[in-house]
Amino acid sequence: MNVAVVSTHVPFGSSRVDDVRDELGRQLAARGHAVEAIRVPLLSRDARSVLDALVAIRFMHIRLVDLVIALDFPAYLIPHPRTVVWALSGAETVTGPEEIRPLLANAEATFLRDACAVAAADRALADRLNTDVLPVPRDDREWSYMLDRLLGYAEQRPRTRGTAVRTPLSQEALALLSEECDRVGATMAALAIEPTLPVVTRSVAVLAALGDRGG
Repeated sequence: MNVAVVSTHVPFGSSRVDDVRDELGRQLAARGHAVEAIRVPLLSRDARSVLDALVAIRFMHIRLVDLVIALDFPAYLIPHPRTVVWALSGAETVTGPEEIRPLLANAEATFLRDACAVAAADRALADRLNTDVLPVPRDDREWSYMLDRLLGYAEQRPRTRGTAVRTPLSQEALALLSEECDRVGATMAALAIEPTLPVVTRSVAVLAALGDRGG
C-alpha cells in the first residue's frame, strides 16, 4: 500500500512530531508499505504562518496514495478520501492574538469531520477532540499494535459528526470579518459556496484587520 505520512516542519528545527514521523515511516516500510513523508514547511507556529500552511494544505492534491496518516495541526486538514489522523499536537499550540483562536478551533472541528478516524497521542488532546488516546509507542511491540490500529482505522467510513465543539465567534471577530469582507468585496454567501473557504477567509480577515489596527 502507498502511504503518505503528513506533518508540518519548521526548517532547520526538530520536534517530537519529526521524530514520530520518521519512526512511523520506518515501521510502515518494515511491513512492506511504500512510504512518502510529506513535510509542510512552517516558518513558525504563529497564527500567520499556520494560516499560510493551512491554505497550502487544503489545496494539495495527493495522487497515487492509498492512505494518508496526518500527525499535527494544520497537516491533518489535508484533503484525501482515506485520511487517518493521529494527532500529536493541535490548534492549541498556535501562538497569536486571542481573536484568532476560535477561528482555528473551528477549522480543526470543521475539517476533522472528513477523516476516516481520529486518535490523539495524549489524554488532554483526546478529551478536547472527543476521541481515543493512542500514545506514542515505546518499543517494536507497541509499534506493531499501533500500526494495526492505524491501518484498521483506514477501513472506516468518514465520520458524520464533528470531533470538537465549535467555538462561537466573538462580536469583535465578526465585526472585523465584516469590515474585511467589505474591503475586499466578498460576501458570506459567496464564501459559503466552497466549504473550505469560510474558515480560512475569516481567519485571514481577522488577522488583516488586527494588522491594520496595529494589533
